[in-house]
Amino acid sequence: MFSFPSGRSLHSPCVIAIACLLLTSSDAQESQSSVEKHFLAAQQDQQQGLLDAAAHEYETVVRLRPGLAEAYVNLGLVYYAQAKFDDSARVLTTAARLKPGMRGVSLWLGIDDVKLHRPAQGAAHLREAIRLDPADKLAQSWLATALWDAGQMDAALVQLGKACMLF
Repeated sequence: MFSFPSGRSLHSPCVIAIACLLLTSSDAQESQSSVEKHFLAAQQDQQQGLLDAAAHEYETVVRLRPGLAEAYVNLGLVYYAQAKFDDSARVLTTAARLKPGMRGVSLWLGIDDVKLHRPAQGAAHLREAIRLDPADKLAQSWLATALWDAGQMDAALVQLGKACMLF
């Protein structure tokens, strides 16, 4: 868990047991050890709110293991917390490509898009997040915002009603 500058806490949706990844060669095991070391350091920095250090560690992980979707998600969350919404959307898109349907990715992509003034694109991501988890209050609320920003006031009000029913 780490806190955004606003003080809001977030439980990372991507906790990974890197030690469970299967590698056979000694070079692969050495690389595995390095990936694990950087990933654990990134998580620790992230939990302590040391976002620049966490970003650096996650960037190292994705450079060493470019197929590890969970590292991209965590990096995206760190970028989001730093208000680097373009960077967050970029790495979250990579995570979604690597591991479709991963919990939380559509939600944060949608929020990034709304913050980047792309409400229609954000609404599509948020609808996907709601499809995956209809009780997601945050996705329901942000969808109302995306619809409002897209000029769909009636749909936004209906969506806001749906969101309010969850609270």
